[in-house]
Amino acid sequence: MPRGSCTNTTPVFQKQKRHRGGIIIVDKAIKENGRNRKFVMDNQRKRNSFMKTQIILITIAFLVCLVACKKDNDTEDNTPTPTPVNMDSLLFAKSKETGFVWYQQNDSIKRSSSASPHSKYFRVRFNSIAQSALTDNGRLPQGGVFPQGSFVVKELYDSATAPLKLLAMMYKDSANSLAVNGWVWLELKGDGGNYISATEKGVQCIGCHALNSRDQIRVFDLF
Repeated sequence: MPRGSCTNTTPVFQKQKRHRGGIIIVDKAIKENGRNRKFVMDNQRKRNSFMKTQIILITIAFLVCLVACKKDNDTEDNTPTPTPVNMDSLLFAKSKETGFVWYQQNDSIKRSSSASPHSKYFRVRFNSIAQSALTDNGRLPQGGVFPQGSFVVKELYDSATAPLKLLAMMYKDSANSLAVNGWVWLELKGDGGNYISATEKGVQCIGCHALNSRDQIRVFDLF
């Protein structure tokens, strides 16, 4: 074998060996790179799936809130506007309740005073709240004030044997928009019909009652 041929054999073998080693290294790199790309893509898919789930949940929550708000609005729109309390009817009903105490423990119908603008005969009763303040021989002390919720009812008759004609009533409720000097004033017919409504704010009453020093209850001065 010629010398030149013999000297070229070893380098060719080594080159091929190195070449095969390079192929292995490159192949490993490709496989590693493929695994990395697969890992990245898997993570991306998971993130996308998570984000889609969050978007769906947020959308559902928004729709639920929207439906609830619409339902509330529909309910409010269908709710009738409350009407103001009719004090005439309310106090007429209260005048029929039990638990009243007659003035001076006397339920007889008395002849009225000429100083009174009311009917010729009358009798007066107090609810339990008002009665608790009558500590001066059955009267409110001079300069005294009835507690809130006090209710005074004066029954008016044309004669001692005649049927009930009118109910003159005073209800202590200083916070009431119809109150004047702390009282709601009204006169109603015996059957509850209107005569002087509470909405008139005692315009026909307070002139005389303001002369009294016992929280505007005139009966204490006249009887």
